[in-house]
Amino acid sequence: MVDESADVEVIIECQKCGRVVGNIQKVLSQDWLVVNGIAITVMRGVCTDCGQEFHWSISEKKLAQLFTKEG
Repeated sequence: MVDESADVEVIIECQKCGRVVGNIQKVLSQDWLVVNGIAITVMRGVCTDCGQEFHWSISEKKLAQLFTKEG
């Protein structure tokens, strides 16, 4: 499912201190934030190093449609 042929790895970091949150991976030709092997739809929290707020959101419907097209 993951496209290993991507030339450039995009890493998502805390905007304040630079701690790595996750990375962008192509999954079935779409870019997704992946954290510990999980394609993220919604993520809210704070950086454990500096306390900076973090928010990521993508439509769950879009995610579900992506995976049902393959199956």
